[in-house]
Amino acid sequence: MNSLFVIRNDWSFEGDGDGDGDGDGDGSVVLPPTDSSADLESGDDNDDDESQVEGSTSGLMIVDRSALYGSRNLLDQHREMRLDVDNMSYEELLALGERIGIVNTGLSEEMMSKGLIETIYYSSNQLQEEGTCVICLTQNPSWCLHILLLCALRGLVHQLWFSFCDMLFLTRNRRILQQGIDFKQIDREWHWDNFIILQAVMASVALLSFPFLENLPSWNTKGIMCCIVIHVGISEPLYYWFHRLLHTQYFFSHYHSLQHASIVTQPFTAGMATLLEHLMMGVIIGIPILGTCLYGHGSISLIYGYILVFGFLRCMGHSNVEIIPHVLFQIFPLLKYFLYTPTYHSLHHTEMNTNFCLFMPLYDSIWKTINTKSWDFHERTSSGKNERIADFVFLVHLVGIMAALHFPIFFRVLQTTIVGTFYNLRGRLHQTWLVPRYGFQYFLPFAKEGINKVIEEAILEANRIGVKVISLAALNKVINNLKNVDSTALLQFLQPILNMLLHLIGNGGETLQVFQ
Repeated sequence: MNSLFVIRNDWSFEGDGDGDGDGDGDGSVVLPPTDSSADLESGDDNDDDESQVEGSTSGLMIVDRSALYGSRNLLDQHREMRLDVDNMSYEELLALGERIGIVNTGLSEEMMSKGLIETIYYSSNQLQEEGTCVICLTQNPSWCLHILLLCALRGLVHQLWFSFCDMLFLTRNRRILQQGIDFKQIDREWHWDNFIILQAVMASVALLSFPFLENLPSWNTKGIMCCIVIHVGISEPLYYWFHRLLHTQYFFSHYHSLQHASIVTQPFTAGMATLLEHLMMGVIIGIPILGTCLYGHGSISLIYGYILVFGFLRCMGHSNVEIIPHVLFQIFPLLKYFLYTPTYHSLHHTEMNTNFCLFMPLYDSIWKTINTKSWDFHERTSSGKNERIADFVFLVHLVGIMAALHFPIFFRVLQTTIVGTFYNLRGRLHQTWLVPRYGFQYFLPFAKEGINKVIEEAILEANRIGVKVISLAALNKVINNLKNVDSTALLQFLQPILNMLLHLIGNGGETLQVFQ
């Protein structure tokens, strides 16, 4: 097929030589800007066809391409110099690359490497060999151990506080609310420790988001003051306003009412909340820690200390036992604005629209939400005169190891009875006093004197404080167990107790009724 080109007089064209214009042929033609070029088509004597070349003043001409290249089968004298890269082998391409050399693309290798995102994938064996934790994907596997240890310590803090509050022989004089905890509250707070797992996941995410946390020192003194400043300036007011938001109608009915369902609080109540509250609490805990680390003063000991002190104060506020003496606030009057008390937080659960602070009543005082009865109530409760005398006492002993597990951290070395449990029935207070002896010890001859002494002290104590009725359930147990024993031996065993009871009655102790 013949084809015509319109060529400008100052242009050059390299053809492909095969007439199809696809660039895969051979040959190069440069057309000079002369009038003789028109004769290639018509000859020297063809003056009538000068119309094929028009616009001589504009420097354009029309050329028949077939006349330039002729047949498609003409021999290409440069064919041996041309390369067919599509049919070259890999080795030939490598050799060609070495002959050509490096082609400068305008960017150095350093510039190109900065624009590339490098992702390295390891097998589990490689991760362990190179010291990368397969769980948290950090270069410092010890942080997994730190997170697990913190979870265990936080749970231990709650359990120790619960055990302390259950030791009525230590706490009954300072209990804020004398009511007991019902079974519904126990069931509701059964999964109190879920927040520890949730905040452990949040800590892992923070560790991945801020890799510099992996290389914290063990101790930094400046970090303590920095953490306190951030807590007082950010975490405390943030919690205050979030807490007030939770007491609005919508958020209280949908979220915060779960915790306020427990009027008589216990340490486990501190961990009972909805997902939204736990997430926000995790943020409030994390702000002082992360802020201190960003300032360059973070340390591992700071993280442990802040988290455990935070949990300790939360448990203290929900303990329903006043342990902070009022005389401390009399010596340091400003301290009551920087440290709340169990009495202070108990008023929040009974009168909900006051005392919103986290740990510092200062913000309740600033924004006028402090309960005016807080300090008087604290003084009355911390005096140790808040005890109610039991109307009925049931004296028991431990049967075995399983029975001992019902009384947290029970020390067998105690030589006096302890108040184990209490309940209210028809307006009367009933208490269970526990003799720190097991049932099998009643059969040991050398234990007789010690058991008699403990029971005698329990009866004298009940008479002293004004208990109306005491039931010697422990003695009843002995009588049932010794029914096959000689009556003389049984009377010898009970004689010291009977003598003591007769002595009480003869000295005006007839108000105490003793049942066997």
